[in-house]
Amino acid sequence: MHKLYLELFNSPYGNAALGKSIFAVIDFNGEYGSGKVFGKHQVNVFDGVKRKILIDENIFFNANVLKILAKATENTQSPFLSRTLKQWEEHEKNICSDMQIGLLKKCLQRRDIALVEEWRSVARDVLQENSDDKIDCMNVLETVSLFKGDSLSYLTNAGTGFINQGRSLDEVSSLKKNDNSGKYVSCIPSSDLKLEAIGHELEEKGKSLDLFDSFLVFIKFQKIYDAMYKGMQLEWLKPVVGRLERLFSSVKKYAEIIKNATECYTKGISVFNLKNVDMECKETFALLLSRMFYEKKKYDSTCVSFHLIIDEAHNILNSFKSTHSDVWEDYRLTTFESMIKEGRKYGFFLTIASQRPADISPTIMSQIHNYIIHKLVNDKDLQMLENTMPTLDAFSKSRIPTLGKGEAVLTGRAFGMPSLIKVDYEEYSRPDSDDVDLVEAWSKKPEVSK
Repeated sequence: MHKLYLELFNSPYGNAALGKSIFAVIDFNGEYGSGKVFGKHQVNVFDGVKRKILIDENIFFNANVLKILAKATENTQSPFLSRTLKQWEEHEKNICSDMQIGLLKKCLQRRDIALVEEWRSVARDVLQENSDDKIDCMNVLETVSLFKGDSLSYLTNAGTGFINQGRSLDEVSSLKKNDNSGKYVSCIPSSDLKLEAIGHELEEKGKSLDLFDSFLVFIKFQKIYDAMYKGMQLEWLKPVVGRLERLFSSVKKYAEIIKNATECYTKGISVFNLKNVDMECKETFALLLSRMFYEKKKYDSTCVSFHLIIDEAHNILNSFKSTHSDVWEDYRLTTFESMIKEGRKYGFFLTIASQRPADISPTIMSQIHNYIIHKLVNDKDLQMLENTMPTLDAFSKSRIPTLGKGEAVLTGRAFGMPSLIKVDYEEYSRPDSDDVDLVEAWSKKPEVSK
């Protein structure tokens, strides 16, 4: 596969191809990670460590994508995620402190101490992030607790205040017992609890949050809202929020979610080296990048063509991925099947390479137009060739198990008939995929330290 594109880039068409089209290589094993595999041609390498992978926010913060990645249940958690994402986008992807303070007031007025404690926990995490200092504006709110009867109580320097059911927090509507005089005086709970100051601090802190943290804070408040107004149980919603938190933590290590991320990938060659990325994130990034580039090309006329090249493609196109849900599988296969079936009319082309072709979805294999077949000996792989390649004759198929190193059979619509070829060994500009020469390695004398 590497030789195919190296020859293209070195051909008379090379400069035009690199100047008018985009070539993106998804590299699971780091074989293209050096950035020098295409010789003199510049390669932009994104490895998630030295250079973060850029994902468009509209691709990542998509209801279907989040449901799949967070493994949300269909009846409860999926609708909750969709509602939350819609609300967050309507509030311009901010945590919306005014709305959250309004939610807190309702929790206090209803004397729901469980929801008050949940709200305090979320606010505390936001305001204390990256700081060990105490949150002065939260001091009184932290003291709110159940009092006998139908009231909540809280402690201030001036005494003990009470919140009675149904009373407004913004008017002189409650009494506060002065600890010194023992007398009850009128009070305004919202002022005593410093709700305005808390709202201001939340708003200021929210401005510094990235999209990951902004959505996490918003959805944590939203689960309180749904518990109060929609009769949801916190225990039903906490698991999906926890999975999202772990997902975001993993993705943040390697990627940035930004607006119009595709504009950062210029014409020419980009390599996405996923060698050092966590296994679960490898599949996630491969899927999101593929989807992002496909959606971009469908509506982008500034680029003549987009060529997505996936090495070791069985890592993402495997026909049986038992570790994922059926919804994830459907989304993955639908994405790539759409690329293969419809991509050509948009100028989007897919090249895949795999040593395990039988593991790749038969639907995808049957839609491929041209094949370069190296040595295969596994019966399942050979049977797959017979089922999906009508242009492969019996003689060419019989040669496949005996092909030597660098030899291959070409077949498909681009060729009049199957052909046997020998791919020349590339001495300098090649992927880091050479076999280990054990004789040479064992023959080297160990270095003597001085």
